[in-house]
This record gives sequence, structure tokens and C-alpha cells, in this order.
Amino acid sequence: MKAEQLSLFDTEPAPVTRIGALSEIALVYTTTEKAKSSGIRFATSIADAKKFCSDNRTRGVVHGTQWAFMWTKASTWIQVLSDTENPVIDLKGMRDDGSRDQLISELGVSKIDLADFPEVFTSLGVQVKNAPRKKYPPIRQEPSRRCNA
Repeated sequence: MKAEQLSLFDTEPAPVTRIGALSEIALVYTTTEKAKSSGIRFATSIADAKKFCSDNRTRGVVHGTQWAFMWTKASTWIQVLSDTENPVIDLKGMRDDGSRDQLISELGVSKIDLADFPEVFTSLGVQVKNAPRKKYPPIRQEPSRRCNA
């Protein structure tokens, strides 16, 4: 009996979208009373998103407009804003300036930075586009010493 050739190349199959796992991740963003959104700022667990967004320091008024941090399940974001057959999270224009990092730390919230989205979401079957680059601390270089000959 002849074996069937399934592929010309040894490739890994595309990851299957794991909607169940995506429903355990919260995408946190800001929005205004006029429904203007900042886009995703970071991701975390559902419990941590509830804790963060319930804190009074995650809402306010700027120039007379109310704003607040909100969250939604990653699975809902995908189902509403992407194709579930080939899910994509596009981070174009989205950024987190780190202004709430101290509060995140104080509340004990585990933050998934936007730069880490490809690592986290690709394994769950979601393509991430336009993720910002990871920020690394500057490398400390010793001053160069000149040798006088």
C-alpha cells in the first residue's frame, strides 16, 4: 500500500485558535463617555482586569470628558473584530506609555505588555500585527581608555 504524501515540506500545522484559552485573557483599554477608545493598553487575567478597572484611579475627567479603563475578553475581541478562521489582533497605533505601571504593581496585577503579545497570542492561534518592539534597559558601557603610545 502506498503512503499518502501530505506535504512537500516538513512544516508545522497552523495553530488552532484556542477560543477557550482566549476567554481567560482580558484586553484592557481606555474609553470615553463618547465611546472614543485608546485601543488596547495591555492584557491580563480576567480577575486582574476586574481588580484594576474597579480602582478609582482608573477613571477620571479630562477637558470635561469622562474616561475610564475598561476590559473585554480576548475571545470577544477576536469574535467581534476579526475573522475567527484566521484571527488577528492588530496593534497599529496602540501603545501603553507606562503611566499606570506603578498602580498595576501596587494592585498586584500581572501585566502582559503589548510587546509580548506575539509570544502569548501566537501560541493560541492568533496572529499579532504591528506589535511594538520590546524595550530593553540601556547597556552600560565602560568608558573607553585610550592608550598613548
